[in-house]
Amino acid sequence: MAKPYLIGISGGSGSGKTTFIRELRSVFKQTDLCIISQDDYYFPKEQQRKDANGVPDFDRPSSINSKEFTDDLIRLIS
Repeated sequence: MAKPYLIGISGGSGSGKTTFIRELRSVFKQTDLCIISQDDYYFPKEQQRKDANGVPDFDRPSSINSKEFTDDLIRLIS
């Protein structure tokens, strides 16, 4: 069995990461691709820091539960 690849896609908000992943997904069979989105690891809106206008700032690194994300990635590749 061939060793799987781990590919990370990064970029700023609205840069097209999700669009790219959707296109990539269309090229592979569903059983050949596992997608983990960091969007699924945001802390709840109520826990987010707010900007000067009182709007949650999801662009801060601290807005994501990076420990859970990292733990899940490690489990996936092990």
